[in-house]
Amino acid sequence: MNIITLDIFDFLISVCYNTINQGGDNMIGQRFGKLIVIDKSRKRAKNGTINYVCKCDCGNISTIRGDHLRSGETLSCGCLIKKYGTSKYVKQGQSTLNKRLYKIYDKMKQRCNNKNDTNYRHYGRRGITVCDEWLNDFMTFYNWSMNNGYKENLTIDRINVNGNYEPNNCRWVDNVTQQNNKINTVHLTYNGKTQSIAQWSRETGIKQSTLYYRYHKGWDCYKCLYYKRGGK
Repeated sequence: MNIITLDIFDFLISVCYNTINQGGDNMIGQRFGKLIVIDKSRKRAKNGTINYVCKCDCGNISTIRGDHLRSGETLSCGCLIKKYGTSKYVKQGQSTLNKRLYKIYDKMKQRCNNKNDTNYRHYGRRGITVCDEWLNDFMTFYNWSMNNGYKENLTIDRINVNGNYEPNNCRWVDNVTQQNNKINTVHLTYNGKTQSIAQWSRETGIKQSTLYYRYHKGWDCYKCLYYKRGGK
């Protein structure tokens, strides 16, 4: 009869844990926040997990634990901490120094999946979903955002307002662009040019409320945009 000592048992558990959580040596070349994995370190962490050599966007080279990269606990060589401070926004096991981006991510999921969310009727009830690629992986969403124009003054926008939240249908835009791309946005077309009422208002100098009034009265586009009292 073979007897497994406590030390050997702990070792086997550790090997199984690391195998499950490290997923092999396929992290080289992957991006995690501002870090790109360039090599596997010969020296393991104290708990036996694999360390990886990473290059940060700022140019620094650091050795980071693999599990810290996957969980989002470490997103940079430390330069993000210098920029944003040490506070973290923690939600569902994910942590990040960029609190605003995670809130956007969380609200995106809530309005699509949570029937109690005040905006669910405009999204989830209409069949709008978050793609599987983003749904349970904040880091994938984070990396897409960092590589596709995310800035603190921009918001996420679906190009096709009837489409889902997915890489090919999303972009980061300013508030004006997003307001002009809503499902209830009214567009007027005149002389081959299509714009929202807000855009026509800025161009013609006519109040938006006046343009909306004319539109809902059934006026044609030319009359909506160019009618003057006492004239044609």
